[in-house]
Amino acid sequence: MTYIVLCWLVLQIIDVLIPILDLPNWVAKLIFLLLVLGLPIVTILSWSFDLKGGELLRDPADIDYFQGSLRRDGKGGAEPDRKTRCCAIVTMTALYATGIAATIHLRESQQIGLDMHLLSAALATELDRSLAHESADMETLRARISTFEAFSFADFETYAGRLLAEHSDVRAVEWVPRVRKEDVGSFQSLMAARYPGYMIKQFDQAGRELEQLEGEEFFPVAHTMPRAGNDNVIGFDLGSRPERRAAIENSIESGRDQLSAIVTLVQTGRPGLLLLKPVFGASIFPVNHVARRQNIQGFVLSVLDVDKMLQRSLLAANSVHEFEGRITLAHAENSDASPVAAFSNNPSGEYAHTYKAVAVLGERFGVDLRLQIEPSRAMVRDMYSNLHWWVGAIGLLMAIFFAAALRGRGQVVTGYQDQSAKAVSVIVAPTSKPVGLAGGEGLINLPGDHP
Repeated sequence: MTYIVLCWLVLQIIDVLIPILDLPNWVAKLIFLLLVLGLPIVTILSWSFDLKGGELLRDPADIDYFQGSLRRDGKGGAEPDRKTRCCAIVTMTALYATGIAATIHLRESQQIGLDMHLLSAALATELDRSLAHESADMETLRARISTFEAFSFADFETYAGRLLAEHSDVRAVEWVPRVRKEDVGSFQSLMAARYPGYMIKQFDQAGRELEQLEGEEFFPVAHTMPRAGNDNVIGFDLGSRPERRAAIENSIESGRDQLSAIVTLVQTGRPGLLLLKPVFGASIFPVNHVARRQNIQGFVLSVLDVDKMLQRSLLAANSVHEFEGRITLAHAENSDASPVAAFSNNPSGEYAHTYKAVAVLGERFGVDLRLQIEPSRAMVRDMYSNLHWWVGAIGLLMAIFFAAALRGRGQVVTGYQDQSAKAVSVIVAPTSKPVGLAGGEGLINLPGDHP
């Protein structure tokens, strides 16, 4: 009990001194570990010894235990009890150390899992914040397009350039108007003045261009910034691909900004995201779906580079541990055919799947995206403190030490017992001894046969 109170007092002092002295956290863990490992040592010593008069003496009751065992069989009967006691103490020590090691390992495993979940949540929050910021900056461009009928490419280039300068993860900014089937010819002629040979293009799921346009309305890319690297999207009809068409319809239905599911970008062939901001022709915002469908003019669209988004969000998440592993982004109802955006900075390609964590984002933009992180095995190994291995090794050494100490102790007690038995036999032997009396010397005979 005294030892437990002292341990509590030491831990309270350490808890106060660590922040004052600016010591690392492992100092407190090390002191706590030493105090815990000291408990069985103190318990065994207090069981076997007494502190009297400033001297460390063997417990008389313990010696009587061996003497009683000797008296029971008369010829070394203490040996079986000593072995049993030795095995019990060694086993208890080993189990005690194993339990502590398992507890430490479990707590550290739980902490790593918690850290991964916190990191995934922080990444999702940062991605949502980034999308909200980009949407707010796109609002200026949307307002300019909806307010001025004669909105030129020069105006678009000016406002889109500002957006690109502020957001490194935006690959392109596009203006996608709505074109009815009967207006296709005039629209293509108008756009040919800016882009010679401009044609509305539709592609099938295999990426092959269709010979004839299909549908009653189209949403082709009319302007794009920057031009370099995005020429092949000029004239591309977003409505010809199901995942893009779904984002368009959802945006018209809600009248709000809409984030697409993961799509394969026409520019690069890599996974990406499209953030659509609807532009309505009415001076008053249409209040129902029918009115919005009649007044939709088109969309201001940002093409997002998911790899850059994940990298920037990872830096901004301020994780305690430097993340090494894989981050994937996919639709929450992902199928095998759906594109998946993945970012990895793990050269080994080995991942600790046990500690993967998932978070959901994009709800405010009408889509559920699943963000999943998987740390590398090397990262998980570095996050473990290896205290459980140290505790196991120290526990094994303690068990060996106690086994050796108790073996020697039993031999000493047995020898002490033999000497005590001989001394008793000498004392009770028949004898006579001169004893000094008050009146002089005399001889007192002890009981027994004597001459």
